[in-house]
Amino acid sequence: MGTIKTLSQAAKWLGRHRNTISEWLVKYETGGLSQLLDRQTSPGGPPSIKGEVLEKLTEKLDKPEGFNSYGDIQRWLKEVHGCEVSYAIVFRVCHDQLKASPKVPRPRNPKQDPAQVEAFKKTSLKLSKLSRMTIANI
Repeated sequence: MGTIKTLSQAAKWLGRHRNTISEWLVKYETGGLSQLLDRQTSPGGPPSIKGEVLEKLTEKLDKPEGFNSYGDIQRWLKEVHGCEVSYAIVFRVCHDQLKASPKVPRPRNPKQDPAQVEAFKKTSLKLSKLSRMTIANI
């Protein structure tokens, strides 16, 4: 491309908007390379669920019984720990931060016979292996 002489040329070459390049230049001119490389943190508020409450929540989510829904977690936080947080915060903390989710079992028919369920699991496994083998041989 040769020599870059304008902000627009630099922006096009770097794949950034010209205003971004302008902001970078101002940072570099006022504080040098250290100012340019300094990353600002977003102005978010302090975490709503923290410390001991977060530890207790993590422990409870790790247990097999856990919670049935994010709404249940929200109610538990309010009743047990006095933390009033929104549903969105509960979801974000559990799902994104803790990588956990409520333990909701699949629905089961109350008339279901456990012996028949086990027999089905055994025969369906054999059938699925058999069908994969025949497909592979075709």
